[in-house]
Order: sequence, then C-alpha cells, then structure tokens
Amino acid sequence: MNKLNLFGQPYQDGKKVISPSISISFAQCYQFYKPYDYFAVHTSHKPMKLAKYTVHDKNSGDEWLTRARRTALFSDTTYLAPVKFNKLKHGKLLERVCLAMHCDHLTCWVSPSGTMFILNEPYLDDPNYLIKLSSQELIGVVVPTDLSPYCGGWNPNFGSKPGTTSYLICDISDADELAHLFSSLDLEQIPAWNCVKGVNHD
Repeated sequence: MNKLNLFGQPYQDGKKVISPSISISFAQCYQFYKPYDYFAVHTSHKPMKLAKYTVHDKNSGDEWLTRARRTALFSDTTYLAPVKFNKLKHGKLLERVCLAMHCDHLTCWVSPSGTMFILNEPYLDDPNYLIKLSSQELIGVVVPTDLSPYCGGWNPNFGSKPGTTSYLICDISDADELAHLFSSLDLEQIPAWNCVKGVNHD
C-alpha cells in the first residue's frame, strides 16, 4: 500500500488560511486514479496556494478529500482502473448507457481482464433504472453508498445520504464479472461516505 497526503483547496477562516488535508492508503500510485474526472479536482498531492477568488470552506474541503478517499477505495476494492474516454473503445457502450436513462458524472473503467464498465452517478434516482438497462442489453448494479466515488450533495450529518446514486454498468455478456465485483465486500470495514476521520484542517 502507498501512503499519500492529499491537500484540499485552502480557504480562509477569519484571518487564518486553512489548508485541509487527508492521509490515504492507496494500492496504486496517485496518477493511477487521476483518469476518474472527479478524483483530483480541488485536491493535489502537494499543498496549494489560496485562490484569489475562493468560495471554498470547511465543508467543501471535507467533500473533495473524502471523494478522493472513496475513489481509491472503489478502485482498490473492485480492481477496476479509471480510464479516459476513448470514442473508439467506449463510444458504443456509452451511447447505449445514455439511451437507457438520464446520465451524469459518467466515467469509464476497465477490469484486469479488459472488460469495460461505465459508472453513472446521477442526482436523478429512477427505481426502474436497472430494468431500463436491459432494453440496451446492459446490466448494472447500485454501488454501495460508502464505496461510491462521487456522492454529490455533501451532508456531514451522521446517517445522511448523498444526493447522487452510483450505477456500475456493463454489457450483459459480462454479467458474471459484474456480479463478483462486490461479492466479498465487507461494508463494516468501509468508513461512512461522509466520515471525516483523518481529515485535518490546519
């Protein structure tokens, strides 16, 4: 495992400049997770300067740093690697996903065997979404909240739920591989999606 300190966007608390940070254990190097578009937004592996025009605060620091933690947990748990969208490789699969239902925060992932997955993390939660996928010969699962990378709509209160739901989707021919991704998952070993233990505001 690789231990890495991640730094969030600094913000002002009165006259004091706060630089939030978190120490995360990664199975891979920092660059490995960066293709997930929301992993390194407003975070860096080195301290950042206070932006001239900033709207960041403690909550935004907590949101982005825990998002980075969840991204690493999701990838390390499923052994899926985030990859940048490539129209030739991912275009047809992505098109079918978009035909099934509303899409938001779409990202591409690949398994060690080369199977392609799409992660759709919309604010709109349709209870019939997984059924609608079958019309495009796709199959999907709802990613457990505490393992979901995006989790939009930050709420620090214990027991609260994010505003987004994460759906992991692949071609129906890869259903067996999808079914095994979370088969040995022990949710009790995973911190709550909005757990800020280890996040420092110094």
